[in-house]
Amino acid sequence: MQELVISPYRTDPAWLVTAASFLIDRVVPDCERIHLPAHDVQGGRLHYGYGPLPAPAPPKRRFAALRAQATLRPVEAPHRNTFDLRRNTPTNWAHFLNNHLPIVFAVCAQFDIDPQQALLVLPGDTPAYITGAADLFGLTVLTTDAPVRGEGVLYAPEPWTSIRPVRHAWVRSPALRQPLARIDAQTPRAAPSRIFLSRRGTRAPLNDAALTDRLQTRGFTKVYPEDLSPAEQIALFRRAEAIVAIHGAGLAPLLYVERDGPLRHLVEILHAGHMTDVYRVMAQQVGVDWIGVRGRLKPEYIEGAYDFGKVYKTHSLDNFEVDLTALDTAFEMIGLA
Repeated sequence: MQELVISPYRTDPAWLVTAASFLIDRVVPDCERIHLPAHDVQGGRLHYGYGPLPAPAPPKRRFAALRAQATLRPVEAPHRNTFDLRRNTPTNWAHFLNNHLPIVFAVCAQFDIDPQQALLVLPGDTPAYITGAADLFGLTVLTTDAPVRGEGVLYAPEPWTSIRPVRHAWVRSPALRQPLARIDAQTPRAAPSRIFLSRRGTRAPLNDAALTDRLQTRGFTKVYPEDLSPAEQIALFRRAEAIVAIHGAGLAPLLYVERDGPLRHLVEILHAGHMTDVYRVMAQQVGVDWIGVRGRLKPEYIEGAYDFGKVYKTHSLDNFEVDLTALDTAFEMIGLA
């Protein structure tokens, strides 16, 4: 196996605006303006090479799924440029666009492989929008839960998150210029310049109507990413000038914007039960100004937030309320009228 060393990435400082409360002053409620200092995003190593393809990861759906997998006839890998991507949830839109595809492009570049000559193996239940995204980049996909036998491309980031400092550079591969240009050319250009990416179901804003009205007065058009095709989602990010978005997988196409492109501002609305700097870092890497707005805390969030003995994720998918005063404050801070 060969090894690619990934150096840490130094983020710039940034700001996070919280919901107004009496935590600043007990008489006049106000928003906290939290200064997020510069910090290093951990790097690591990407091991890669050729060898016998690994057995597929066992399905999470226990006994019936395991029995079904055991009865599947193995599939022969058609050539050495086969990537078995069936781990670390490639069926998730953000994981596929932001993790699996960049690894494929990076390893192809190291081996001087044309990505269009590669075969990506994905789980049998892979959604159409994932295979559609692969097709946009000219990649061939095989969806199966069966073992794939033969020699193929092996890869192992250590740790898995170590690709965060460099994946924005990996997707600048010359092999992507033509597919991205084709997406730009083929997707209808009648798109608004200010976008509000909302969510349905989990992690959705409880005051969505009021939030939408406030943003509409600022010229933002509400969009649900799942209503768009993969090409439309990518094109939206490559054409918009400003995006307000609830944190989630809908932000994944941010990785594919051009540094000198139209997108200048990203206001990320974060749920207090699911705080992360993933898209803050990504925005800086692609030349987009970022500011965070944190939703209102619920009492049950407090105790777990100070329990450092376990990962803070119990309330990760809760719906939450966005403080419109905090949103207005964020707009003032970044000078976006």
